[in-house]
Amino acid sequence: MSIWLCRAGRFGEHEARFLENNKIYFTFEEIDKPLNSFSGRAAIQQYFLEKAPTLKERAALNFASQAHIFSSRMSVDDWVITPSKNLPGILHFGKIVGEYAFDTEVEDCYRHSRSVEWFSDVPKSVFEQDIQYSLGAAITTCQIKQEARIKKAVSLFHPAPNSEQVFSPPPRKIPRFGTSRPNRLTLSPIS
Repeated sequence: MSIWLCRAGRFGEHEARFLENNKIYFTFEEIDKPLNSFSGRAAIQQYFLEKAPTLKERAALNFASQAHIFSSRMSVDDWVITPSKNLPGILHFGKIVGEYAFDTEVEDCYRHSRSVEWFSDVPKSVFEQDIQYSLGAAITTCQIKQEARIKKAVSLFHPAPNSEQVFSPPPRKIPRFGTSRPNRLTLSPIS
């Protein structure tokens, strides 16, 4: 299982759509055909250079690498992290549940998508500094390493999808301390 970072726009302009539609999007509207129709990263890079002639070759390679990750390297059951811009310091965690899809019936920036089940919102501050630096990468889509450490921190806030819950039954005899009468619990309404 891999963990991927997928941002929802420089200013969080796509965040609500990500969460409401249970999807992540590759929001580069310049690519108006399926990402998986290209023969590889180099073909995507060439396409970027043709579509945006003023784009520098290095930038086109960067965008092509992200497109390749989104369409070919991400897999069902991988995790995705989308940092929130609307709730600063919060990371939305999801599990990818769908293959790459291309849809011509939606707005240009939402053509490329993957279905996701969002399962937790976790404060960025719970992660160690090196992971926080990785999550602050100035790139839209990339792989985040340290899967075991990330999973452990997330499990403190919410169980991972499809994980088994360990149930501990209460003790058979509840001990009494300093009284021969049964313990009584008084409940007060919450105001």
